[in-house]
Amino acid sequence: MSYWAPNANPLVNPDRLHNLKHDSKRFVNFHGNGKNSPWICWTRFCEIQAVPTVTSRRFEPRNKLMAEHLTVVKKVVTEVDDFKALWKNRRWLAVFILIGIAGYIAASFASWGYHKRGAAIAKLEGEKSGLQQENASLRRENTSLQETVAPLLKQAAKEFPGQEINVSLKRLIERLEADSPVKKPIASATATIEVIIQSEKNENSDNMGAGAFFAFGKGTEALLLMSSTASRVYPTQKGQLAYRSVVAMDASDGAVGKPIGFLSAADYLQVQFALIPEGQIVLGGKIICTFNGSFRVEASIPRQVMHKNFIKAENPKAAFTGK
Repeated sequence: MSYWAPNANPLVNPDRLHNLKHDSKRFVNFHGNGKNSPWICWTRFCEIQAVPTVTSRRFEPRNKLMAEHLTVVKKVVTEVDDFKALWKNRRWLAVFILIGIAGYIAASFASWGYHKRGAAIAKLEGEKSGLQQENASLRRENTSLQETVAPLLKQAAKEFPGQEINVSLKRLIERLEADSPVKKPIASATATIEVIIQSEKNENSDNMGAGAFFAFGKGTEALLLMSSTASRVYPTQKGQLAYRSVVAMDASDGAVGKPIGFLSAADYLQVQFALIPEGQIVLGGKIICTFNGSFRVEASIPRQVMHKNFIKAENPKAAFTGK
């Protein structure tokens, strides 16, 4: 009984296929002796077809990537064979080449390590320079702090002798804070207001019964209100007219007894003169407030167009925080 594989793979080495046809005893000729089954024979035949060899005359790479890989393999095999031949015929030269390759690899590693160490050293030097600058800055700040604190320490030791320096310094700071003007209760408040408007009128007069109002406002509430019953009008230069009035807080005002610092909660400062018509162009002005006869706060009036007969001034919040 004979079996033959149809549709032979064209990639099979023709020499191997020829040998396969004539080696019937080994592969495809069976006489029912049970030693080799037809299935095993067919499997072996398929394996022979399925594994094309590089030395096949009709072998063609199936894609570009495979061709590139085979080219590299061929080169490697060729180089290995050449080196084996060199080792066999001129061993001293092969040893010299190996030593050269090892030396090149060692030098490459040494160069890489040198550059890596150099980069690490440069980084550390940069960090060192930054730390030196930071240290110099801290020294300057420390010197400035010592110059500021030294008088306080001396005063604390003088006013509270026999106590630890931390305790005496704390008591001194508490006393100084208590003496801060913004923490003292409001007993009196006055303000001198000057507003300059754009006007071609030439007026110069004192007006009794036509004064001004000045308020620290928060929302629709007046935290502190000052007023007057008189004002003065005079020209400053051509096209400008100044209105001036000295206003004072009433003794029954709600701000009496509260610390001056509470006025830092004000959202705006507002001025109103009885004699200034509505909608005028305000060119500028200033307000000088005096609390308790000694604490002075100034506010400027910027250029603006009046809303009705109200004039807004800048809010000096920082003056009421003690900073």
